[in-house]
Amino acid sequence: MAVTRKLVCKFVDSDGETMTLSYNYVSSELTANDVKALMTGIVANGSIFAKTPVTAKSAEVVNTTTEEIDISD
Repeated sequence: MAVTRKLVCKFVDSDGETMTLSYNYVSSELTANDVKALMTGIVANGSIFAKTPVTAKSAEVVNTTTEEIDISD
């Protein structure tokens, strides 16, 4: 079985709506401080996005387990 990790960061944008940014294949060594620094940087430099994130709302790591199925005869 293979496990993939994805970081999902949610922000409030300049219109008051929730926006989500996801990053696939994050390291198992990712820390809460790493995520906080990333989200702070995104808010600080948010003008590069079509919708500007103005507040960090939440973050989570989503683990997906993949299991191969033998379909041979």
